Amino acid sequence: MDSQKQNKFDLATPVQYVKGVGPAKAKAFAKLGVKTLADLLEYFPRDWIFMPEPVKINTLKANQTVTIAGVVEQTDFQRFRRLPMFKAVIADETGMCRLIWFHGEFLKNQ
Repeated sequence: MDSQKQNKFDLATPVQYVKGVGPAKAKAFAKLGVKTLADLLEYFPRDWIFMPEPVKINTLKANQTVTIAGVVEQTDFQRFRRLPMFKAVIADETGMCRLIWFHGEFLKNQ
C-alpha cells in the first residue's frame, strides 16, 4: 500500500493552502477578490497586450511596445548599489539589441 501523503483540495479551499502561496501572497490575492480556489479559477487578467508578429531588430523605434525574436548572444548579472540587473544581448539577422531588466535576478538561472 502506498503511504504517500496526498493533498486534497476542493473549490472552497482557501488559496493560502496552495503550495507556494502562503499567508502573505494570500493577502495580495484577497485584495483582488481571490480568497478560494474557486475564485482563483474564475480570476482573469484585467488586460493584456497581444503582439502576434515579432519585428526585426533594425526596425525598432523608441517608445514602442513590440515583440522581438532572436538568439541570446550574451547574458550578464550584476548588482549596482544593491540593485540587481540582468543584461542580455539578443540578435537576429538584421542586428543586435542590448536589454536590461532591473530587479531581474529571477532571470539569471533561466
